[in-house]
Amino acid sequence: MMNISIGGMIMGFVLLIIPLYIYFKYSIDWMRQALTAFARMVLMLLTTAVFLFYVTRWDSLFVDILWLVLISALSSLVACHRARLSTERMFLPVMAGVTVAAVVVGAWTIIAIAGASGLTDTRMIIPVGGLLVGMMVESNAAALSEYYGGLRHHGELYQLLMGNGARRDEALNYFVRRAMQTGSAEGIRRMATVIISTTPVVMYTMIMCGTDAFSAVIVEMIIIIASLAAVMLSLVITLYIARRYMLDDYSRLKNDIRNDNLEEDEIR
Repeated sequence: MMNISIGGMIMGFVLLIIPLYIYFKYSIDWMRQALTAFARMVLMLLTTAVFLFYVTRWDSLFVDILWLVLISALSSLVACHRARLSTERMFLPVMAGVTVAAVVVGAWTIIAIAGASGLTDTRMIIPVGGLLVGMMVESNAAALSEYYGGLRHHGELYQLLMGNGARRDEALNYFVRRAMQTGSAEGIRRMATVIISTTPVVMYTMIMCGTDAFSAVIVEMIIIIASLAAVMLSLVITLYIARRYMLDDYSRLKNDIRNDNLEEDEIR
């Protein structure tokens, strides 16, 4: 386990002198923005650190589950907002997809990495659950936006299929497939970004904390595969449940799904 002393922490922050000196010497205009962004990052990290400190100290499975439900709910709210859909109607489908995927894939991943004993270890549940939930936000938002947009702008195809005797599931299959393609593409794009920018940092950190290089690479590969599996599973569950909230009893698209508060921004 790595423990950083007060002196080491001070030495780390002293490195700020280098960028600050360069900003000042060359009169870089966005020095204020950089300092503001850094201050926000420090505040967010300190808040997260305090929260995780107490969560890991309690080491309670109930608290871990409560934390997972909380971040799933927050990510669901973000996904509905970015998809420009009504939170009141679409929150439950997204919440169900994210939570089930995080629990199922997360439990499988923890067992693969640390064995069955890891299912009650806060140090495994917190990071694995957080990583998986974070990967699902943009994918669910993109899929829901494509799903609703397809039904709204190409509803004639849906009505034509229904009029020719197709069941509702059959008529929706085209739109579900398009939404799955959009959501999975967004997930793969985010994974590619993570692999290039974040994965090496995490792997180097694991090595610094005492993990051998081979084990660090294997863990990273498992996490990446688990992220893709969680994204796809959450999309299937979310889109399956969403149809109950998007269509009325006569299989017609409801008009109150879109978030009216964002309508003006959408027009712009």
